[in-house]
Amino acid sequence: MNYCKNHFVRSKERKSTFAIVNDGIEGVFSEKYIVGQYIWIRESIVNDGVYKITNVDLNSKLTLDATLTSEDVESEFITVYGLAVPNAFLDIVTDIESWKTANAGKEGVASESIDDYSISFGTGSNGAMANTWQVAFESRLTAYKQVFETVEMPLKNGVYGYGNFGLL
Repeated sequence: MNYCKNHFVRSKERKSTFAIVNDGIEGVFSEKYIVGQYIWIRESIVNDGVYKITNVDLNSKLTLDATLTSEDVESEFITVYGLAVPNAFLDIVTDIESWKTANAGKEGVASESIDDYSISFGTGSNGAMANTWQVAFESRLTAYKQVFETVEMPLKNGVYGYGNFGLL
């Protein structure tokens, strides 16, 4: 998402009453969240990042797919963005992770020989280093790329961001 400058923002809540606990975030949420949805936490002390919701407890606690560092700091604002990430984008992310595993230690290598060991690094047609996940998935990610990160730009009906379908 950072590479594409697109977090597929659907909603935004910024409150000083959110408390980050080891398995999620607690507070009174004004937005609706569902299991399997992704959220993006920003302005926390140490837990900024994108997480997947594994449980919603009466809209007072979102249990997440990671272990967090507890933060219960009154008067510190934490922003929670509700994301609407397309399944097609998540499929690309899965493919990128598989590519990274299969090519670990070989990123940037254009060719390699074994006898009298030889290695060469190359660049792609756009001048970027060859054999990186960015080059390998460029064509598939293009549809989701944005020129600027747009999460702070309010649009119609209190919805933030552009998504990947133009202005909402």
